[in-house]
Amino acid sequence: MAEVLGITCGVVTAIETTLKVIKQCKHLIETTHDAPKDLRQIFVEVTSLNATLESLQFLSVADSDFSDVVRGMNELNGAVHGCHSVMDELAQELDGLQILDTGSNNVQTATSRKQRIKRLIKWVSKESKVFKLLEQARAHQVYYFSCLAG
Repeated sequence: MAEVLGITCGVVTAIETTLKVIKQCKHLIETTHDAPKDLRQIFVEVTSLNATLESLQFLSVADSDFSDVVRGMNELNGAVHGCHSVMDELAQELDGLQILDTGSNNVQTATSRKQRIKRLIKWVSKESKVFKLLEQARAHQVYYFSCLAG
């Protein structure tokens, strides 16, 4: 039972971190004029991961047969902690990111153009790392699917 409780606590922590990333993505999408398609992809994939984690949490508590299976999976605890780390790192990458000006003011000064370019460069520099993290998250999700399938 302790193993299941430990995994459940780890899953709850991972869920909290995915919710933070989801909130960041929503904010960026809502406040960014012409948000990059990449942000929508991150939002959709992290939302899917969150649903998978919530299913894992529910079944580990509500289904005793599933809890027995989970109890025998030491790797699951490592995967849950790994997922939490990946999501935490992703949240840090997205933290404070502002890509484009949101104002409808079409008049751009030289300063605002420079700021816009700096923000775009900041996103481009983070983009490859963000997608590597997303790929790691996908690997965790595939593992969770195999656990959920029994």
